[in-house]
Amino acid sequence: MRLFNRRDYKLTVDPLVFTIKSFKKLDARDRTVNKTQLEKELSFIYFVYDPRSDLQFIVDEQDRIEKAKEIIGLDGKFKIDADLQKAIDVYLSMTETSASLLIKDLKVGVEKLRNYLRDANVDDDTFDKYTKALKELIPLSQKLSETERTVIKEVEEISNARGDRAMTILDGGFDNIL
Repeated sequence: MRLFNRRDYKLTVDPLVFTIKSFKKLDARDRTVNKTQLEKELSFIYFVYDPRSDLQFIVDEQDRIEKAKEIIGLDGKFKIDADLQKAIDVYLSMTETSASLLIKDLKVGVEKLRNYLRDANVDDDTFDKYTKALKELIPLSQKLSETERTVIKEVEEISNARGDRAMTILDGGFDNIL
């Protein structure tokens, strides 16, 4: 199920997201006039956990969280509380596929090889091991890119099959969505 989408440089949300208890709770607790806190929390979920996010190149989840906080404009006091964590867990369970799990594993492998290549002290004894790792990195990177395209395509196909119509977070106000 595609709950979030980016369209015309805006994060859009499927109105069905607010039929999900954990997301409805995030909406209900935001007392700001324009639902700015809700917008930030939904953006946070998208940038950190959606396989289509521009931040998915950051392998370490904590580093991705920090980068998302920075680009969204969340202050230093921001913490993932129980309500937000529940929404994250629900979102992950709804977007996880075997291909997305493979991507996580491939990213870890590529990151380990990159770190090895970056930190290796190459001498006559380790040259063969180093060049072998270098040769393995290119096909792994290609496989990673191919798998990422597959996951994005899966997300799009699932959504298109359902005929989803996404709307921006602030389209029509939140009273019309609930």
